[in-house]
Amino acid sequence: MQQIILIIQSKDFYETIIVGIVGGAVLKAGEFLYVGLRDLFFAYRTFSIGGVWAAEFESYIKGKFNLEFMYIAQHRHEIKFTLLQFSNRTAVIRKFRGTGVVRGASVSAIYYSADKDSIQHGVLALTISQQAGGETALLGRFAELEMGSERNQIISSDAPYVLRRVSLGLVQRLKLKFGFRCFKNFEQAKAAIKSPLGS
Repeated sequence: MQQIILIIQSKDFYETIIVGIVGGAVLKAGEFLYVGLRDLFFAYRTFSIGGVWAAEFESYIKGKFNLEFMYIAQHRHEIKFTLLQFSNRTAVIRKFRGTGVVRGASVSAIYYSADKDSIQHGVLALTISQQAGGETALLGRFAELEMGSERNQIISSDAPYVLRRVSLGLVQRLKLKFGFRCFKNFEQAKAAIKSPLGS
């Protein structure tokens, strides 16, 4: 018992604990950085749906146009994604998180609001499609819980939901990946995909 007390009181004991804590923190930070960079650049090494995608569509609320930017990280057949939604009807930028699976050319996913006070959530059913111009698109439909209704209602999209790859700068990609605002507003987001809505 006396030997244990002497060990605890020794300088080497506390130095060992400090080195262990600092070393563990460094390893965790390194792992976080490695996973982030792997997800960020994985799409360039082999085909996957990993990367940045954007969709533009009219909401089921007539006259409301949405722009959605999605960062997808794919590991084997599993995906995780962050989605930012910009609207011409509100300055609020909504953030969603999601997860799903890729099976052949099919993508099935669920998403939910990153706001812990919101119950909004939905599903995506997409197909990987090669367009006439050679670009890859994700085509399908979405359905989600309608917010603000007297009763909970599941609303599905009338028009196809189309995600297309977009090229963003490194800083914008990192912001999107980690759920930070990558554009100031709807107009800036609209300019980024160079495709006017409602035309």
